[in-house]
Amino acid sequence: MNAELHRRDLLKDLMFQGMHIIPILSQLLVLGSVCPQRKDENPTFVEAFRLSTILHLSALRAKFGVDTVHLEPIYAEKLQLLLASRWLGHDISSEELGWILAVGYTAKCNAEQKSFFGKALLDHVKESAVPDHARFQERLESIAWDTNILQDQSQDLQKLFLEEA
Repeated sequence: MNAELHRRDLLKDLMFQGMHIIPILSQLLVLGSVCPQRKDENPTFVEAFRLSTILHLSALRAKFGVDTVHLEPIYAEKLQLLLASRWLGHDISSEELGWILAVGYTAKCNAEQKSFFGKALLDHVKESAVPDHARFQERLESIAWDTNILQDQSQDLQKLFLEEA
């Protein structure tokens, strides 16, 4: 997507969003009911990653002018309940958990959810000994995060880190 942005004003091209983002989103929405779980996969982690990816794609779709705000609190609540249950176990990497929490924090959700994700994210960063916001941003980009496209979300994260410092 970033490469396409350099060639044309991709964010004004609804066809791109329709041809590339919506098919991914539709697969994610049916993932739990269609895809059988492998025995070595933690189903709670798969669900947490699925919900985070839906929220992440909602943020991308919002860049195209698609109104997704009314759905984000619903998926953020599901993710919050899942994370609060502590069923993720230890088979999730620090980078993956950081990404899930960052997506939850930057989603268009209510104040209680934002507070939950912010506290969980800061606790996670402390536990994983990430020295600063720049290093954490590198971790996010290693999974799926583009600072140029998600400028507002990246600024929200930076503010969270600055408030904590």
